[in-house]
Amino acid sequence: MSPSVRWLPAPPAPTTALYLALSMSFAILWGRSYHVCESWDLDQPGQKISLASDHGRLCLERLATAGPRASRLAFSRGRGYHADPAADRPAAPSVLPKWQLGGFSFTNGHIESIAIQDLTVPYWFLVSATACAAIASAERASRQPPPGHCEACGYNLTANVSGTCPECGTLLSSV
Repeated sequence: MSPSVRWLPAPPAPTTALYLALSMSFAILWGRSYHVCESWDLDQPGQKISLASDHGRLCLERLATAGPRASRLAFSRGRGYHADPAADRPAAPSVLPKWQLGGFSFTNGHIESIAIQDLTVPYWFLVSATACAAIASAERASRQPPPGHCEACGYNLTANVSGTCPECGTLLSSV
């Protein structure tokens, strides 16, 4: 066997590893969202911002109060992380979405003096997008020639001192 044979594949590029980790994390959260409804809430006087995961979707929601009752109204849960068992099916929306398609939706409406804004993204999209980014990153990294080779054609430039690639004629910046 020649010493140049590699038994283990090269480690992935940092961006590829990041996209793979994100894709796997979204896949785990996707499965978990059917069993546990989780939310991370930021509760301030007069408004609540929430990032919630439930029933295969990730929702960013903002509730805000206006008018004379704004200072007296308090939301039921405080800030921080909350987890509850998932219901059999998602709750019906209090305000109908302005648009929805393929699991995506956007809501912008009012109930009395409470403004509701909601953006929903399905986990299938997040998993697919990050997996495609990981594949594209790995493919791009695999197209780069190894160190000591011409960047244009991939020719091995070991012991080349001329400053040009003998295969394609490209001027070399440094070998």
